[in-house]
Amino acid sequence: MQNRFFTIFHLFLRIYASYILAISLLLLPPMIWINQSISFGLSSPLFLSSKLKQNVLDALNIVLFGSNKSTHFIQSEVSHLHDVHVLFVFFYLLGLINLLLLYLFFRKKRLKKSKYLGALSGIALVSVFSMVFFQVFFDTFHNLLFPQGNFAFPFDSILIQTFPPSFWFLQFLEMQLAVLISLWFQFRGAD
Repeated sequence: MQNRFFTIFHLFLRIYASYILAISLLLLPPMIWINQSISFGLSSPLFLSSKLKQNVLDALNIVLFGSNKSTHFIQSEVSHLHDVHVLFVFFYLLGLINLLLLYLFFRKKRLKKSKYLGALSGIALVSVFSMVFFQVFFDTFHNLLFPQGNFAFPFDSILIQTFPPSFWFLQFLEMQLAVLISLWFQFRGAD
């Protein structure tokens, strides 16, 4: 029973590390600008307005570094971005602990292919379900993580205009694909 627990824990740590890596890549401004240009139906990120690009940098400055300054967003939007910042710090600290645990306890252990197949299948199934019902998933996710309700903004708000629903759909799709690819490569190297 103890061995089964450690196997599941090991797999969970690898999945979590894959998510942290995927999210880190998707937070790079060029990735954000590419997804915005797709969301807005533009052929290239070069066509994004400088104001939109500045909004992204302003939001990232708040989310990643906890900045209190914003020249573009209203106070309620800044408040939401600060709440996102707190979550990012928490999940990235968990990610560091995760990597430390992987290194200390599991660096020489390998998982069996069947464990990866189960993880790949489960994540793929949840991904498809979440994409088909994306708005329900998105609202549920926000209700769980932001129970105070400061995540609902009118469609014409700067935050929603900067990051429209189609942008979040693309981010989610790419995150899930990156995790599945990461796990696939780990599966290929498994016993």
